Amino acid sequence: MFHVTLICSDEDCAVEVEAWGELADVELLVCEGCGCTLQVLSVSEAAPATAALMRLPRRAQAPTRRAA
Repeated sequence: MFHVTLICSDEDCAVEVEAWGELADVELLVCEGCGCTLQVLSVSEAAPATAALMRLPRRAQAPTRRAA
C-alpha cells in the first residue's frame, strides 16, 4: 500500500489530492474538478494498520506560569 500526493495536470485547475492504495489503482485516478489526469508529486510506502486503535489518557495541563 502507498500514500501518494497528486496534482491535476491542468495548470488552471491545480487541485492537489492525497490517495492511499496500490500504484496501479492510483494511476487510474482523475481530477474530480475538471476530469484531467493527475500527476504524482510524492509516493511513500504505507503499511496497513495492524493494531486496533486505543484511547490514550489525556496529559495533565502544565501549571500556568506568571511573570515576576
